Amino acid sequence: MPIKTPDAANPCVFISAEDVGKVGTETPQELAGDLGFLSNMEMIRQAGSFRMGVTPDIAAAKQMQSVPKVAIVAAPTDAKIQSGKVLLGTDVDLVVRMISMQQPHRAVPITGALCLAIACRIDGTIPARLARATLNTLTLSQPSGTIAVDANVRYINNTPVALSGTVLRTARLLFSGLVHH
Repeated sequence: MPIKTPDAANPCVFISAEDVGKVGTETPQELAGDLGFLSNMEMIRQAGSFRMGVTPDIAAAKQMQSVPKVAIVAAPTDAKIQSGKVLLGTDVDLVVRMISMQQPHRAVPITGALCLAIACRIDGTIPARLARATLNTLTLSQPSGTIAVDANVRYINNTPVALSGTVLRTARLLFSGLVHH
């Protein structure tokens, strides 16, 4: 029987890119072409599923491929994105490459970004250790650009409690016109 555990939007496993032989700025295509890496990430995802109590054992984790998500994270560094533009490490707080259903994403899903924001606010986590320390909004570097996130985590009896997670989005003007009647 799985143990019920709290999560943030979508359970995620975060791994230091360096610990799996990556720098963190790889393109989704580069990651997809490394079958050994993807196999390793899938084994880590399955172990995470079991350890989190999402599934009762590894066999069940193999069957439930969508949860948890798994991602590699790295300290802020320059990264070329899908458009060809280079994101400067000085403009971001953490680099992330997320994998779901054994496929590297071009963008971090919002549910994964929320979980990552909260993980960045919990002392001792891999994301908190690698992220630029800031009390402000976190800017995550991803293959398609950046995503701004924030989280409010408080410690109650020495236990971190996620009070909120936020994804900041901007609206852009899509059309401007005048209707004559």
